[in-house]
Amino acid sequence: AGVSFLVAASSAMAVDPTAIDAVRSKAVLTNQDLQVIDSFLADGIQELVGTRKFTDIARLRAVILSRQGTQKQYAEQFSASALKHLTSGLQAALTLPEEVRTKVATNLLILIDGMADLKLLDLSAAMLRSDNAIVRYWAIHSLTNAGIVSKLNAGGAATAQAAGAIAKKLGGLVENSGPETLALMVDFAGGVKVSQAE
Repeated sequence: AGVSFLVAASSAMAVDPTAIDAVRSKAVLTNQDLQVIDSFLADGIQELVGTRKFTDIARLRAVILSRQGTQKQYAEQFSASALKHLTSGLQAALTLPEEVRTKVATNLLILIDGMADLKLLDLSAAMLRSDNAIVRYWAIHSLTNAGIVSKLNAGGAATAQAAGAIAKKLGGLVENSGPETLALMVDFAGGVKVSQAE
């Protein structure tokens, strides 16, 4: 029974955070440390694409999100690796049967939403025209959440163009959006400091 439990537990979450936890505590990172970060995100996102049980997916997302860090080298590599592997994950989702595709794309967008990383905005924007209402909702949510608004406002001129581009894309969706997504757009427009939001 104990062996069965251990096998079940390991299959539920095969991504091992031990190595990345050791890297996250370092002040200066080596090339090998950067590879550890990349491998962690590659494995985590690949597992997310292949997992179907909702509780396992939620647990896996939490493990990935909890490994974000603030040390400059670490944060830059985490962001770059997230972009690379989430791009691959979303491309892989497009090859899956429709019902699975929706679930995988939605979960990847929820992960992107949690990361609130400006480098991932294009991934969300690419999903705005999805035929699936759930995918569109999470694409909009990941472009308009409070973390993104805060970073767009803090970036000054450097992020004003990105904020304006998001506002323009959202404006094109207004006529065909339901109240849930309109509420997200209104919150974004009221929070971001660019003229296009008006």
